[in-house]
Amino acid sequence: MLNEVGFANPETVTAVKLVDSGGPALLVSTLHGMGTTLFLRPLAGAEDSPRELMPLATPDRPAWDAQPLPDGAVLAAYTVPGSSLCSIAMVASGHPERANVTGHYPFGVFGPPRFVKGEAGHRPSIVTIAIDDEGESKAVLFAPRQDGGYGEYRVLDTGTAVPQQPMMLQAPSGYVLLYKQYTPGSGAPERVDAIDSTITPGPLFCRRLDANLRSTEPASQILPGPVYQFDAVLDAGRLLVLATTQKGYLLAIGGFDGKQTGLAVSERAWPEPLFSPSLLMGHAGLHLAALQAAGTSRAKILVGKH
Repeated sequence: MLNEVGFANPETVTAVKLVDSGGPALLVSTLHGMGTTLFLRPLAGAEDSPRELMPLATPDRPAWDAQPLPDGAVLAAYTVPGSSLCSIAMVASGHPERANVTGHYPFGVFGPPRFVKGEAGHRPSIVTIAIDDEGESKAVLFAPRQDGGYGEYRVLDTGTAVPQQPMMLQAPSGYVLLYKQYTPGSGAPERVDAIDSTITPGPLFCRRLDANLRSTEPASQILPGPVYQFDAVLDAGRLLVLATTQKGYLLAIGGFDGKQTGLAVSERAWPEPLFSPSLLMGHAGLHLAALQAAGTSRAKILVGKH
């Protein structure tokens, strides 16, 4: 069950993410003046106050991902929209230098970035959507070079699907690629989030990749119906997925043996639309988070445990 966690002016919150920062904590982005600011809020107690980490240097409302670094800083990757372009930049709290992840493609259009879960180090790989010259979407991976920068991307195999929201999990023998497939006419209405991005519901697919990012088997649909947004983790031989749906949200858990994935799905109704789902497997169990009615007077940050 999800419960509200205190945060001042929740109507200004654009996204949330659970991280392990010496214990479970929330990364929260808020609209602040002409830009967006990232905060860290521990979940140890209701009185814990958020700590401002850094502004994301863009006058627009970026999509972002972030994670703690071994030295205690927080690394963020975020979109930098232009009039007809969209690049991805990266910055760490306490460090003024900003890296241009997509600098090899100065005229590129890229979607929201997601760090590869399970990778360690100061420069993890990033998965995103690239829009080519013909307007086609493809899932791509930016892997760091030896000098810490990023060069050309590598296209990830999604077959004939039009992928959305790709993410990757590092697995013992390679990777798990998850993505939502663009499917017009799914029956569920579109939603608009707090950064004015339209979210189209679609089925969620899973594809296993080897250590060289080659597909080891065909993609398979792993949830029974369309979802809006999702997050996932691998833990102790299990795949866990949290996704927002037209009804509310669902949690899916199943064995991951390298050959097949059978997920037990539990869906709950929720009276308001949910955004920005996030999962964290911590020492005390599985933590869940989401943002209710983002960008409205009914907005709330919700957290729970399973």
